[in-house]
Amino acid sequence: MPKNNWESELNTMFLRSFQRYNNIVLLGDLNCDLSQPDKGSKEGRALLDLMDGYNLANLIRQPTRVTSTSSTLIDAILTNKPRSFLVSGVFDLG
Repeated sequence: MPKNNWESELNTMFLRSFQRYNNIVLLGDLNCDLSQPDKGSKEGRALLDLMDGYNLANLIRQPTRVTSTSSTLIDAILTNKPRSFLVSGVFDLG
């Protein structure tokens, strides 16, 4: 999905969610590299900007896809209440 589409959809989803709920959690493989947000099409930067605008934190800190030549942080658990979580992380299913 093009960045303009998902950025608009996520913004609308966050706006509606914050109007109705106190605790927000979004998780998944968002394919926006948060470890290198300004690389390529800057999808990571767009996601970071949305996170800043809604005061969301990503509970996943370590790279989630690692090869011999690169690593990316594309899996995310975004929340406005990070202290509600004791432990978070990813593990290799392969």
